[in-house]
Amino acid sequence: MNKLINKSWISIILWGVILTVVLVTMPDMGKLVRDKGQAEIDANYSYSIAQNILKELDHVSKDDNVLDTIMVYHNKEKLSQENFNLIKEKVSNLESNKEKYGVKKVLNVFTNKDLEDQVISEDKTTLLVPISIEKQDRTVDEIREKISSLLKVDGVECYSKARILFWRTL
Repeated sequence: MNKLINKSWISIILWGVILTVVLVTMPDMGKLVRDKGQAEIDANYSYSIAQNILKELDHVSKDDNVLDTIMVYHNKEKLSQENFNLIKEKVSNLESNKEKYGVKKVLNVFTNKDLEDQVISEDKTTLLVPISIEKQDRTVDEIREKISSLLKVDGVECYSKARILFWRTL
């Protein structure tokens, strides 16, 4: 029993020494940030890509009644050429009827090939369509339902979730 108690104390003392050494030798994070600069997220991460897409929409006026949303199209296998054609038709229809639906801007990958790398996944399973919409007298849910129903494509999972909607004033 004495041996067990002695070994326990040795273990506690050893952990205390290790903790003290780690705390004393740990670098000063404030100094590291001042010397090296703030850490940045790589441009290849989805967060950075989403921020770039939203920056594309930023030239629309910073009006409190403008809402940025992203319509997401997804197919587990791969979006087929037929899927792309149907999506193109829906997006073009929305773009040509902007006033009717209260749309300020649509980033259309089919008319702007520069966006292709940002809005189509490498494996061609997902396509994003960023849209700026005037809120008018509608709720966020009403806008989401209207846009989702207008842009729905059979055979492709498509959605615009409330968590994807961003108010410009936030």
